Amino acid sequence: MKAERLRAGFWRRAISLFLDAMIVFIPLQIAAAVLFALTSGHIQFAGGGINTTVCYKATGIPNDLNPPPPKNFNVAQVCKTFVFGAETARRLTVARVTKDGNATYRISESYSLDRNDQVINAWGLEWPAYLVMLAYLIALKLRKGGTLGDRATKISVVDDSLKTNLPPPLKQMTIRYTVLLGPFIVTAAIMLILARTIGTTAEDMAKYHYIAAAFVLMAPALIYYVIALVRIVRKTDPFWDRAALTAVIRSVRP
Repeated sequence: MKAERLRAGFWRRAISLFLDAMIVFIPLQIAAAVLFALTSGHIQFAGGGINTTVCYKATGIPNDLNPPPPKNFNVAQVCKTFVFGAETARRLTVARVTKDGNATYRISESYSLDRNDQVINAWGLEWPAYLVMLAYLIALKLRKGGTLGDRATKISVVDDSLKTNLPPPLKQMTIRYTVLLGPFIVTAAIMLILARTIGTTAEDMAKYHYIAAAFVLMAPALIYYVIALVRIVRKTDPFWDRAALTAVIRSVRP
């Protein structure tokens, strides 16, 4: 009698991803804190799994900010990000906040600061960290069929075309993550091209209603992921697993 293959539900997948994010991002945040101190803030990391942010009113604004801050700005604050008490990022945000009835409008520009509160062009670790996270997920799922988070929640990615518990080969894993991340990457690329076309300053984006356009551009990808989420909640295969002929199973029962 063949074993029944039970699909993993939303919570097992979510907890697994959360645990994997902690495993990857916490060491990167600690490394970022060391690099922030060694480079006087030229390497920063504001993301990650566990951090705290403290903001306070800026005491002064440089005259040569690039890009320029919003005209007639009325808010300026410095925000510091910490992990376990060690600083990993520092930013200055200059904004113009206006109210029209019950609606509040905010236009802002942000700038990286060094440890002496001087504006710099800092190198952010956010995208490298996300790439490390992706490499970690793919490598462990290829080798073991599951990450450390998967093991803790007792789920695994398997080759569903063979109806076995073997991990999928590289080709299937490539298809899986291409279909999973494709809508996000395409949407992000279109938004980046749009931003470069209309200008990247806060005033340019407000003039051409960039935020409204961004919401319109994001709608198809958002619908795509909502439908996929519903399928996961119902314990059926989302688009990426169906395309790659893979499955996320939680247990095997005779």
